[in-house]
Amino acid sequence: MKDYFQQLTKKKSYSLTIYPAEILERRTQEEIVRSDENKTYFIYAEVNFETLEKALPMEGDQNLFLDIFLQCMQSNIRGSDAVGMLPEDKGLVVLMPETQKDGWARLHKAFVQKLSDRKDICKVFSEYISPIVYPSCLKQ
Repeated sequence: MKDYFQQLTKKKSYSLTIYPAEILERRTQEEIVRSDENKTYFIYAEVNFETLEKALPMEGDQNLFLDIFLQCMQSNIRGSDAVGMLPEDKGLVVLMPETQKDGWARLHKAFVQKLSDRKDICKVFSEYISPIVYPSCLKQ
């Protein structure tokens, strides 16, 4: 899945900026500070390639998942949102400032609509990609 993702980004199949892990980590730290100062929320979600490979053993399903996920990100991302890599390129991180679950729900709905005929892949999205809402996650 990692190789397929790298092929897609080299071809520039999607008009998304994908930040390296170090930059996204710094951006996440900045968002934590901003959220604390302004009493706002943000979404942090990881798409771990290894987890998805286990959940979707067929390579074609993995590629379809990634294609549709990136399409949904491209069409639903706001200017303040960020997409970046996990350390060692083990997956993607989606950072959505100043939103709670509604921002993630919009992305999830778009994914499910595009794959309405593949409930198995939609189920993987729902079960294996869980957004964390900061600072609500600290209150639990």
